[in-house]
This record gives sequence, structure tokens and C-alpha cells, in this order.
Amino acid sequence: MTKSNNCQSLREIIDGIGKTLGKETPTIPLPDGIPSLTFSLHGIVSSELWVVGAYTGSGKTFLALQFALKAAQEEKRTLFFSLEMAKEQLAKRIWAALANVDPFKFDFAGLTSEELERVRAAKKEMDSLPLFLVDDTYKISDMSKVATDQAVDLVIVDFIQNILPEKNETEYEKLTNGIISLQKLGKEIDSAVLVCSQLSNMEAKEGTSSSIIGLKGSGALSAAADVIFWLEKDRDSQDDRRKKLFIRKNRRGENGVTRLELTFPNGFFEER
Repeated sequence: MTKSNNCQSLREIIDGIGKTLGKETPTIPLPDGIPSLTFSLHGIVSSELWVVGAYTGSGKTFLALQFALKAAQEEKRTLFFSLEMAKEQLAKRIWAALANVDPFKFDFAGLTSEELERVRAAKKEMDSLPLFLVDDTYKISDMSKVATDQAVDLVIVDFIQNILPEKNETEYEKLTNGIISLQKLGKEIDSAVLVCSQLSNMEAKEGTSSSIIGLKGSGALSAAADVIFWLEKDRDSQDDRRKKLFIRKNRRGENGVTRLELTFPNGFFEER
């Protein structure tokens, strides 16, 4: 019988863990401006799978970019797969956020002299950020190759329902196999993985009162995740910029809710 290279006795595993006792586990830092997340979750540990679920247009890409930017600023190699927006649009959004200007002004020559100075300063910061954007890779198998070649610390996929099936996969199999493959990838390359997801029709009707964590397409999305966030409009407010970020699943501890506001022009979420 062939022995798996990853088959270890309990003693071997415990001996490995024992070498790190008393040392802080390296983590991917969480976004600035949302201190309660850092307080409750501390950071994303390598090989963990986190999911951000949201309705269309709720701001999941803004939040995912905020995760990516913070990680890159802390010198964590970050790979962002965009299955919706062009990488130039994402780069422009990041650049504008760092400069605290409206990204639409980039297209219409509307920047003031003061804003131009901030844009130039932000460009210098961006030059050294280990953040990689990919917008033409839609199969999980191809994403895995890119992530392995780049040796990254954090992989972000925005969003999982837009992946293309591998050969002869149904829609359900595509999402089930895709999320399991991403979970496996994180373990193989010792990287954290964050995935954006749409919500199911049932979840859209019932909201966070539902006892079922309804990510669109496959129960495997909810089952595989270590942490699941729910981003939705704050129904107590008439302001569309105000959101609630629910922790719907947390393998480390308790769930919770944080009130956020999407601030402009930088496009960052900040805790209220």
C-alpha cells in the first residue's frame, strides 16, 4: 500500500504544533476602519477559507478590495481574481481609494491640482504593493496554477458563481467542486482564501432571520467555509451607504454583527 505523503501520526502532528507554542500565529491582517472584526477574529490564518455573501450591488467587491489592500500594505502577497470587473477598473478604484478621490474623475479629467498631488503620492505607494490582479482566468484549475506560481499569502475570488465549469460539470458540481478545490489549494500552498458569493433566492427573501446560510448554488459553499460574512443594507436606515456585516459562521467562536458605512470618495467601509 502506498503511503500518503501527508499521512502523519498524531504524535508527529503534535510535535510540529509544539514547536510553535508561545509564538503568535502569522495571520493576514483585517481591514482598517473595522476594529471589531480584528477584535473578534484577529486575522485570517493560512489555509482558512472565508466567504463574503451579499446581494448584487451591496458592496462585496469594495469590501474584498479593502481586505486585499490591507494585506498587501502589510507585505502579504495577495492575488485577486476578478470574474466581473476589468483589472484596470479595480486598479483605478484602489488608486483612487489611496488618494481619497472619486475614481470617476480619472476618466473625465476632473482632478484638482490638490487631488493630483494625492494621486501622485498614492502611485508611489502602489508601486511597492505585492498585489496582483487577474481578470481573464475563470476556471479554478487555472487559478490554482497562477496562485501556486506566484506563491501568494492570500487568494481572493470575486465572485464564485462566475467561475467556468471544468469538463462535463453541472452548475451544482461546478460550485461544489470549485469551493472544495479552493479549500484544498489553501492547504497545499499555505495560503488564506477569501471568496465573494451571491445569496440564494431563499436568503434574499428571509434575510439574516433565516436559519439556513443560503449561499447561491451549493451547500458546499457554506459547509467548507471557516468564516462566513453577510453584507446587507442596514434596514434601520434610509441611507444606502449604511450596511450591516453579520458573522453568520465562525469556527473560532461566536457570531456577531457590525454596523458599517461605505464612505466616499475613497470607497472604504468604516465601522459606525
